Amino acid sequence: GADGSVVHVSIAYDYSAHQDKVEEAVNDWIQELDEQNSEDSPELAEIQGCSGPVALSCLDVVCLGGEQDQSGTRPSRDLLWVDTIRGSGSAMVVCSTMATSQVLEDLFARGAAPLFSCEGGKQSCRLSVRPMDEAEPLGVLWDGFRNCSRLRTVLRRLRFGLVVVAAVLVFVLLYLPYAIYWGGLIPVPGVEPSTLQDLSIGLLISVGNCIVAALADLAAESAAFTRVDSRNAAVAIITVSATLLNTVADLAITQWIVSGNRLSVTFEDQDTPYDVMLAQALFSLIVPGYLLMPVVIAPFAERALYLPAKAVVAARRVRRRAAEEALMMPQFDIKTRMADCTNNFTIMMTLAVVASPYGWQASAALVANVVLMSLIDRVLLLRQSQNTPYVTGQLSKVFGMMLGVPAAAISAICAWWAYQSQYLPLYCVLIAPLCHAVVYGLAQATLARWATKRRMASRSEDYQTAYTQLVAERNPWTYCNTNPVFCLRSRAEQLGQLRSSSGWKQVLAAGHLGGEGGCTPYMKGKVYLQSAVPD
Repeated sequence: GADGSVVHVSIAYDYSAHQDKVEEAVNDWIQELDEQNSEDSPELAEIQGCSGPVALSCLDVVCLGGEQDQSGTRPSRDLLWVDTIRGSGSAMVVCSTMATSQVLEDLFARGAAPLFSCEGGKQSCRLSVRPMDEAEPLGVLWDGFRNCSRLRTVLRRLRFGLVVVAAVLVFVLLYLPYAIYWGGLIPVPGVEPSTLQDLSIGLLISVGNCIVAALADLAAESAAFTRVDSRNAAVAIITVSATLLNTVADLAITQWIVSGNRLSVTFEDQDTPYDVMLAQALFSLIVPGYLLMPVVIAPFAERALYLPAKAVVAARRVRRRAAEEALMMPQFDIKTRMADCTNNFTIMMTLAVVASPYGWQASAALVANVVLMSLIDRVLLLRQSQNTPYVTGQLSKVFGMMLGVPAAAISAICAWWAYQSQYLPLYCVLIAPLCHAVVYGLAQATLARWATKRRMASRSEDYQTAYTQLVAERNPWTYCNTNPVFCLRSRAEQLGQLRSSSGWKQVLAAGHLGGEGGCTPYMKGKVYLQSAVPD
């Protein structure tokens, strides 16, 4: 409480085997609370529609996440199975002040903490404590906590690696028709592809980027991260790595195409320098394939299911929560945008390697790309995305590190032209970007640590003051109401569906759940259901 003690403890459970049931029970609970708070009768809790003569269960699975159960049963009132969910071995301990947290860390660091009973009191174990810097309640992925053997952990990491390899193979498969297409044109002097054909082949880049973004999210889910910022950082790194691989493949194929086209130039008795030909080919590839088409196509691909879901909800008998989730706009994906900015800046640097008149045009195209992304992102952020909180600075740190790639490319270009002018030896072209990357990385890491310490030092207020401010801002999230199993166990305790030896009656008596009906799950768009928020 306010006397410098522990406010509450939110246990993290391993509910990977019951994830669907947990989500179903939480959604049903939210719908029940909506019905109780609505002036309409409970019969109107379902969105009415004509079911039609043909069952559309396949559309229910695609657009609504599963077939709609119309049996009328309430999963949130049958919670006997909740008692079978085991703890993951981790918990969030919330202290009233920063000083209390430091005392707790020092106590465990000295080994002076008492032994705790585990496995039903059969043996004792000593717990460890580590600070969760900048870990806000919305930044915790409760479904990522696992209580599994070392073998299962290794298998999960192996699955993560396989998904990353699959993202690489996607680019290989998409580049086969691209290489075959141009391989048939190069041997024939004077034959050029039409603009439509070139744009159609270049569309593969946009398709590949969308697939890689989806595979990056799948890889992050298979890794079972416990924090949103760590998951976002992994997705951003995977996306940048795969996109840079795509860039290298593009540049290699373009160079191969230009080398083959020299036969056409010789055959037609033209006197076009090789550097100009290469720069022209790179410019024709980069501007539509990287700077224009992906920026325009990606928002439509991310929202491809919205219109079908809207049609299904209007024509089917759908539960309210299922309809609300189906009609939600996607989150604003800033991590993919960071990866695009890094890659676009890097690939535009390649035009500076050759002497050509396309330098200013490339710079103008990059500026146009930034302006276009800003305009589209403004519309997406304000009108076409749901509320997406980024509660830590981890993603900003990762983006700062990713900018070291184009910065190193600039140093390599400077060393290259210094070599061309005979001021530096050739090996400096390799040494310059490596040295620049090391210095840049150290500087970024130092500044990131300084910024983190500065932010943490400014958070000296006690828990009650911080929570009161969040409630005033209508953001009443805590480590309890964002933990779905914690909330369901509190409801099961109210319904008398937990064992008498579970210990949750003492937790309820301590007032850590706040409310006779249990700990109401926090959900975006449902803040009015929280008892702490004033009307």
